[in-house]
Amino acid sequence: MKNIFTVILLFSVTVIYAQTKPAPTLKSILLEQLKTTHNVKDWFVPVNIALEDLTPAQAMWKDSSGNHSIAQLTSHLVFWNEQQLAKFKGLPEPKFSGNNDETFSNLDKTSWETTVKKLDSILTAWEIVVET
Repeated sequence: MKNIFTVILLFSVTVIYAQTKPAPTLKSILLEQLKTTHNVKDWFVPVNIALEDLTPAQAMWKDSSGNHSIAQLTSHLVFWNEQQLAKFKGLPEPKFSGNNDETFSNLDKTSWETTVKKLDSILTAWEIVVET
C-alpha cells in the first residue's frame, strides 16, 4: 500500500510540474536554436567552442579534394549571417555580386582572429534581435 501511495504521489508531482512549465513559443525555440549553434553546448558542439582553440594554420588547412577550409567556411557564415541580419533589421545589406564562391574568403593569421570575433558578434546580435 505504501508503494502504491508513493507511485501516485510521484506521478502527481510530475503532472503538476509539467503543467506549470510554460509552453514553448516560436521565439523561445528560435533563441534556443541560435544559442546551441553559437555558444551553448547541447548534443553537438557550437561554433564558438569548435573554433576557440583552433590555430590559424589549422583553420586554413584544406584537403586535396577541393573542400573548403574551416577558415573559408567561417567567412561564409560571417557573410550570410551578416547579410540576413541586415535584411531582418531593414538595414542596407552588404554588397554581394551574386557569386557565392566569393563568400568563402581565404584568410591569414590576423584576418582569422578578426573573423572569429566577427562571427561571435553577429551571432550575438542575432540572439539580441530575436530576444527583443
